Amino acid sequence: MPRIEQSQVKPDQLRGITHVDNTKNFMERVHKRFRPHDTVRVHNLDDEDLYWQWLDPEDETYVFTEDNIKVVSRNAPGLWMIKAGEEDILNGACAYLMLDVLYQTMAIKKTGVTEHPLDEREIKNFNLNDPLAQEQFLDRAFLGKLTPAAMQRAAMQQLESKNDDKSKGRPKATVGAGDSSNNTD
Repeated sequence: MPRIEQSQVKPDQLRGITHVDNTKNFMERVHKRFRPHDTVRVHNLDDEDLYWQWLDPEDETYVFTEDNIKVVSRNAPGLWMIKAGEEDILNGACAYLMLDVLYQTMAIKKTGVTEHPLDEREIKNFNLNDPLAQEQFLDRAFLGKLTPAAMQRAAMQQLESKNDDKSKGRPKATVGAGDSSNNTD
């Protein structure tokens, strides 16, 4: 059986091997998927509630003094939470922090402890820099960007479902019945 040259092999023909760019860190991978001003859906993959702090950039004010010194005033950062297993819609900048905290939390929980070959010390491998694990995590935790059209459709569906729930309890009003503006006498 002839051997195929490596240049002729397509990545999807190799089983069990996934090609991942290992020159990027975790946050560069997150930034590649969405921008800070995007509205995104995220999923808490952990079995515990996730907490993180985030300060909206609008909660910062800048003032320059007469001596050309920049003075920054900040409000207190907000504490955010997503319950275990739940999905949420977040501002992209807030989602950056959420995904970072979630990835680190989950990576630490999967810590592998091995013994050092030369002495009895234990080595904790948090595996925070594994590019394949990072991509697989983002594929599950980041559920996509929400466009204005998709957000509008979701809002309309939600309003329609609320209106349907309200109308189930009472009869629908008929247009023009008892309305004197429709009379042309």
